[in-house]
Amino acid sequence: MKRVEEIEHKNIILNFPELERCCEELLNDDEKAYLFPILVYWTGSDVNAARWLNSETISAFGGQTGLEVCRSHNSEGFVHYIQHIEIGGFA
Repeated sequence: MKRVEEIEHKNIILNFPELERCCEELLNDDEKAYLFPILVYWTGSDVNAARWLNSETISAFGGQTGLEVCRSHNSEGFVHYIQHIEIGGFA
């Protein structure tokens, strides 16, 4: 199982290098595996997703960016926010 996890983590790094650089230690592997593909789908590219995380403020988090939310040790809350939007909830 550990080998599969290593391969999956390596794929995240290879497929989403800008997001990985941006979020390295802020998200765990499960959060990255969930968030990165969704953010890239929504924004059109890995680079755009990293820019979005760094620049777009989120009113639900008091005007913080996604990256700021994760830096304040609330990555779980950020994941729930994205899940809410994904199922059709309002941002």
